[in-house]
Amino acid sequence: MRSSRLSGLRLVPALAVSALAALALAACAPPAELDRPPAPPAAAARALLPPGRSEAVALPDAVAAAAVDTATVTTSDGRLTAARFATPEAARHGFGALADAVDRRAGPTSRSRVAVGALHYMRYAGPGLAGLVWASGPWLFAAEAASPEQLAGLIAASRVGGIEDTGAATWVLIASLAGVAVLLLLIGLLVRRILRSAVVAPAPGVVPVPRDALLARLKALDDPSRPWQVRSAPDADLVVEWKYADAAWWGVMAEQGVRETYRLRLYLDEARHRVGARDEVAAVEWSAGMLPTPRFTVERQGFRGVQLARKKREVAYGFDTPTGGGFGKKLDVRFDLDTLKAPVVATVTQAGWSYVPVLRPWR
Repeated sequence: MRSSRLSGLRLVPALAVSALAALALAACAPPAELDRPPAPPAAAARALLPPGRSEAVALPDAVAAAAVDTATVTTSDGRLTAARFATPEAARHGFGALADAVDRRAGPTSRSRVAVGALHYMRYAGPGLAGLVWASGPWLFAAEAASPEQLAGLIAASRVGGIEDTGAATWVLIASLAGVAVLLLLIGLLVRRILRSAVVAPAPGVVPVPRDALLARLKALDDPSRPWQVRSAPDADLVVEWKYADAAWWGVMAEQGVRETYRLRLYLDEARHRVGARDEVAAVEWSAGMLPTPRFTVERQGFRGVQLARKKREVAYGFDTPTGGGFGKKLDVRFDLDTLKAPVVATVTQAGWSYVPVLRPWR
């Protein structure tokens, strides 16, 4: 059963990459409006456009200056511009400049841009706006209308060229996705190895205790002399965390500059005698006030997963702490994960259960 489960885990990156490949190829496919033959390289720009009112060329000055021949017409469907350049490379450079100009416009609310191999096009839209810019050989075309239907009709009524996909874009995507797949696989193998190495199993021959007995042992770790506590929680079987809200300890933590709260969530799996452990680290902000305890806020965003190492030593002077009074050093505390985790791991394994770090909660 275990080998089949691991085989399933190995399939997850492959399935994800396959889905990503399908989506990427679909996204990079030329729009349906551009499924038409390329325009003749030596044709006149005006001859490619449908009948309509000629206007000044609607291109950025730098792009218009680099073009060999340009024309713009307005019809009942919208406006269409054609610009011929000396080389396909110059046309693609003009496409980049025109697409950048569209990005700076305030009207479009959505934009999708592809520039891979022979595919250079940009689709954009907004309220009462639909546009398409594309490079085709030495030509650069820009069409804009009030709706996608009018945009398609405008292009269909013209002789402008489409995009000829030579297959280079597909191969670039395949190579890129293959590299992503290999990277994901290596990351997945590394994460699995790290998680496996962090599992702590009980000594051979130790008989697992019942779930309730293990819970009682873990709760017994809660001690007033320790800077961390063990408590029940609605989203975990137990939570082990620093006593950052305890009046007996907050002064030490605030004055000594503790700016992070660490929390260990435990999930008990009685069927397999495993305790899943998930680390959480978040920032704490302290603020002085008139209350006997400080006002503090815990940021919602923080680290959640498997924390491998984090050590910090705190020495307090002249504060009232659970270790006694008098001036001088009153507390010598190590605010590190080993100090908090070691008793938990020892309690779990001595009870015949395995301590298993997890990236996500089991429940």
